[in-house]
Amino acid sequence: MSRSVEVNPGNVIHIFGDIKESDELELKTAFENVGGFSGFKVQGKGRKKFSAALYRRESTFDYRLRPAAAMLHLLGRVSDCAMTLEGIPDVVLPQSLSELAKGDGTITVDASSMSKAISAMPTADPSASIGEVDPSTVWGDKKFTITHKELNTLEQSGRIVCDTDSFPTKFYVSLAKLTTKYISYYSTRRVQAIRSCGTAEKALEIIKLQEEGLKRTEEALQKLGTEKTEEDEDFEDWAYEYHKNKERINRFKGSLREDTDTIARIDSEHQQFVSDVLASPTAYGFKDADHCESTLSRSLNELSSSVCQTQKGYFMVSGIGEDMNQLCERTPTPVTFLSAAGIDFCTDVSTKIEGDKYFTISETWKPEQPLQSRYSGWKEGGADALYERVRSLYRCIFRSAQLQGVTHPCMLPMGLGVFLENVPDCCRSETKTAYFKAQLSLLKEDWGFTAYCINAGPPALVQFFKDIMSGFDTRELKCPIVLHSRDVKFLAVSLASRNLSPGYLNPSDAIAVLQGLIGYYWEIGKGSSYVGEEDFAATSTAVLSRVNISNLHIDPTRVVPAHHSGD
Repeated sequence: MSRSVEVNPGNVIHIFGDIKESDELELKTAFENVGGFSGFKVQGKGRKKFSAALYRRESTFDYRLRPAAAMLHLLGRVSDCAMTLEGIPDVVLPQSLSELAKGDGTITVDASSMSKAISAMPTADPSASIGEVDPSTVWGDKKFTITHKELNTLEQSGRIVCDTDSFPTKFYVSLAKLTTKYISYYSTRRVQAIRSCGTAEKALEIIKLQEEGLKRTEEALQKLGTEKTEEDEDFEDWAYEYHKNKERINRFKGSLREDTDTIARIDSEHQQFVSDVLASPTAYGFKDADHCESTLSRSLNELSSSVCQTQKGYFMVSGIGEDMNQLCERTPTPVTFLSAAGIDFCTDVSTKIEGDKYFTISETWKPEQPLQSRYSGWKEGGADALYERVRSLYRCIFRSAQLQGVTHPCMLPMGLGVFLENVPDCCRSETKTAYFKAQLSLLKEDWGFTAYCINAGPPALVQFFKDIMSGFDTRELKCPIVLHSRDVKFLAVSLASRNLSPGYLNPSDAIAVLQGLIGYYWEIGKGSSYVGEEDFAATSTAVLSRVNISNLHIDPTRVVPAHHSGD
């Protein structure tokens, strides 16, 4: 059973499955005037569009004019421009949220507080600070107000949900104590198997692959540059991208080749950790030695798709009609943030690690060729194995939503954008099918959802989803699916403003869910370094789960299994 409902002109929702009349009326009200996908642009009453992601001077603004940066400043953030990683400034509060919550403090994020924050914060990236713009012209004149007590409650709501078949909770906590302590070390080694981190031979092999990928990136940027002139509309964007990527490549190469006493010490500490796990696997939550070996043979990148990080929070902006990302008042109920990582077939090294599990290697492929041409089809059982892995990931996400009492998950097509880049053409359809069918399979179970709202992405992917639904028996669904074309963030805000309990899926990665750097480049990222996760964190309270603010990743009481105890 499916039908289309026109909410208002140009805003049509497609409902699959049975829905109560009262629930449908409530949804129609929530969808009214919710804006379409913003593309991370900001637009208010003046109708001029601004962006934190672009470099064109007439349409961008100082990177410090991001709501989350103002929030941290109001909490007393220590700003000394130190970097946790290249492009990721440290976030340090002089007082913990629990200490602040003992008082009656309140913060208000508005145009005025943004102006004060920008004058007090040093510039971590001078090239990103180029626009002198009145904050109210960009973000509007509303105020987001919240107490210290409420912020502390949000931080305490955070949970890590693990697929224990791949990632036992005790092992997650023990590993996270290292990955959140030595962030740079594990970030540059996140594609190495856990067992081989700290061993020189394997590190050199990975370094070689990474440098080859970085070289191809640099060559592609240079080639693009030969086609650009200063008259091109996006020339400044390209110039910024090229120079920032070149700087990043050089620094990254340097960090990979470091051979210092510090690196040697961390190598030793990591290898001792691995030895301890192998000696007593059950103490770390493994069923047996084979279970332990299987997990240790995986990298952080691989393990990140066995985890969902969840926390209640608020978006500080909304999108109504043509307005996009305008400051708004705190909604009556919070949004549950659901951060999870799809399977990465994008970068060179991760593609080789992941692709070799599921696809056959072409006999004619040569190392100098693109990785997409490395594969010629599915391995025997490869498609089924990929589906089961995706299903386990969505079980983590659904269990996280259930724990937080989510009634209206607001979902995106995770894993079906850049992460598909190196999947061979002959396998793409089944890969996309695996992501959608995994969700449909789990929606046959009761998770407490009233409606499952999904924006399936661009038109071709929307049609792909509709084709799948045409062959699916909607009578098996425990809740209706609502397919729509609205901005998922703005929809979540609209639902929360009506006292409902929405969840928001944030497609993430290992840096966030295993190392505590939620939002990744949210603060000073631009261009390709300011996309969905950055926009999510820059406009919400999500950074409260960040390492140095929260102990979420290393608190054993907050890391829980995806399966019910009776499963």
